Amino acid sequence: MRVNATLDAEVERHYLDFLRTVEEYLRPKQDRVTVVELSKRISKPPEIDQDFPSFSHALRDDPMGRFEFSGSDDDLAVQLASSHSSTRKATTPLGPQSTISPPKEQGDNITAMDFDIEPIRSVTSSSFICPITQEEMHDPVIAADGFTYERKAIEQWFSKCKRSPSTNNDMRNTSLVPNRILKQIMEDSNQIDVDGVFGPTIRRSCSCPTPACQRWSSTARNSRYPSGGEEGLWVYEVVKDVALAYTSGDDIESVDAAANSVSPISGWVFVQGQLVSSTSRRCNAAGLDVVKLEHGLGWLCAAHLREIQIAPELRVFQVTCEHQLGKRAVPDHRRVFMRSSAGSAVRQGQVLSSSHAVTGKDGAIHLRIDGGWVPDRKFSKGQPVPLMVELDVKESLVVYKVVNKVGLALREWPCHLSAKVEPITTVERDTLVGSRVRVRGEHNEVYIQVEVNGVKGWLFASRDKEVTMQRLSKRPQVYEESPGECVQVQLGPREGSWILLVDEPGEATQTHQWNDITPGLARQITDCKAKGKRIVKFAMSPDGKGWVCEGERPDGTGGHVWSGGLCDELREAMFAEGVDQYALGTDPEGAECGVAWNAHTALWSAHNVGMQDLKDLHKAHAERVCLLPLGQFWAGCESGREFWRLHNKHLEDEIRAMANVLAVAQCPQTGAWLVLSDECFRCSRGLPADLEKQLAKFYARRKAQRAQQQREAALYDAVVARFAE
Repeated sequence: MRVNATLDAEVERHYLDFLRTVEEYLRPKQDRVTVVELSKRISKPPEIDQDFPSFSHALRDDPMGRFEFSGSDDDLAVQLASSHSSTRKATTPLGPQSTISPPKEQGDNITAMDFDIEPIRSVTSSSFICPITQEEMHDPVIAADGFTYERKAIEQWFSKCKRSPSTNNDMRNTSLVPNRILKQIMEDSNQIDVDGVFGPTIRRSCSCPTPACQRWSSTARNSRYPSGGEEGLWVYEVVKDVALAYTSGDDIESVDAAANSVSPISGWVFVQGQLVSSTSRRCNAAGLDVVKLEHGLGWLCAAHLREIQIAPELRVFQVTCEHQLGKRAVPDHRRVFMRSSAGSAVRQGQVLSSSHAVTGKDGAIHLRIDGGWVPDRKFSKGQPVPLMVELDVKESLVVYKVVNKVGLALREWPCHLSAKVEPITTVERDTLVGSRVRVRGEHNEVYIQVEVNGVKGWLFASRDKEVTMQRLSKRPQVYEESPGECVQVQLGPREGSWILLVDEPGEATQTHQWNDITPGLARQITDCKAKGKRIVKFAMSPDGKGWVCEGERPDGTGGHVWSGGLCDELREAMFAEGVDQYALGTDPEGAECGVAWNAHTALWSAHNVGMQDLKDLHKAHAERVCLLPLGQFWAGCESGREFWRLHNKHLEDEIRAMANVLAVAQCPQTGAWLVLSDECFRCSRGLPADLEKQLAKFYARRKAQRAQQQREAALYDAVVARFAE
């Protein structure tokens, strides 16, 4: 384990060098030295400023406890602790006086890996003595206070008292962990000539006592790695409960196959079954394959490691534990948390995704997240306690449309709480994106994985019951109807009298607006709306007395025709069998007239309309006919030809100038007129301002809708084509 697991590797190296410099400066000093004077003679490396803002802070946080302090904060003095004033001894893996941090998570099933073990400077034969019995231990165990005791002695102590026999502080728990490393050292001590202490080096040769290492040494020159080494990400399992060789920097030549050698400067203690991760592996001059520890500047002999397969498939988990879940520097749920200041904690509800995951012997899955590892479970009293739940990943092409007002930013994980990807990429509103990977969270929130402008990330389709993206189950429908084809309008007999019906393409809705029309027609339109019917067509005579309208349900059933104020002859013409179009007007004398027809069957029926006009309409196969006051009319034919009889030259000129005219209307009282075409309309002065405003708004909105539908359809086709490549 690292000297200080909260420090980055490079920061730790500068910090250790700084502490050694201070230690060497103080060693020959007999008197105490003030911190102020010390800071003038020894410079604090700028690399450790963030973690140790003051000089005294850096000295006080020394994990080895090599300094003693006296005086007030303003006149603080320091000297080398008595335990460090003599020549330093060799480092050994673990002893009763090791500095051990308590378990990271209360309630976990405690093992030797639950403790952040900091290396010690020396272990003498007194390390084998139990602090309670003051006799040599035979079954050493580690308690939660970090000290090692004889098992029987500490169990008897706990039966009477729950305080630490070494510190007199309350114990968090009474769990005991076998100190296998110390026990192995005690067993091996009879085979090593130590003169009261373990030697400055413990068999730093390739003649490793373990059979596994001896077998490795005999074939070490047959390296499995390329001659120049290789970079990547690998995970290994420690195959023996020992302290492994550790060397700082890139000094891979000093790595050997010794199973119990630890660097005097800094070291890790590994136990059997622990998982470690590596980013580089090479072969040194001695022919040994070595791997570089992640989050450290050291190399390990690969003889003691077994490679674990990293699952390459995408896996997604959601955090379920109530407290914050810290990322680990190694794939092990029990130890070595990464620095919280680096955003290493994840919260309940967050969703994490990774294409790199490993599974330990205990079944725990470790997810690779931002250079760290997050476990899906921990263990309490030997039972697994879930920390995350795996989400089902669906893989099929789905296209989504961003409907969030301010757009969506790409996230590193499938969670709106996660960090934004770099460079920051925002998907704007109304953008279409495709994805083959989507997950549904514990609370039905949906996340999709996308790639935008070469940047990969996650977007959330819903959040807190708010829909941020609309799923397009099929190609967007493009309704090609022009604005004019969706409008029915007619002017009434008086100034300010009008009726407007607007159909929304692709929707079963219809907008009805009118002003100062005959009550019978207004009542019938309102009744149709109340019954869920839509007005298919209508006509109103220029004097406003006669009217006819036809309504049906949105599915085309329940059709019916109503009328009012018509004479018997005109009603008979309007209701003739096979008729599907009709128009009302007045003749040159102002008498009511009308015409009904079916353009597909050439059926024509009329009342009070000149025979020559009727013949002309029939002969031209007129599709649209508008009867105007005083015998005026306009007709549009299937061939695109138009003919009319009008008394207003400006109206005639406007019709000639416009293309694809669909309808013409005129007020008999004011003479104000209106011409509708498929893409625009024209009107004269005197047209009601509110009618003109409503028409202008609808034409603009419908054009924008159609352009948006066409754009979305093109984007949809492009997304599907890109995924089909």
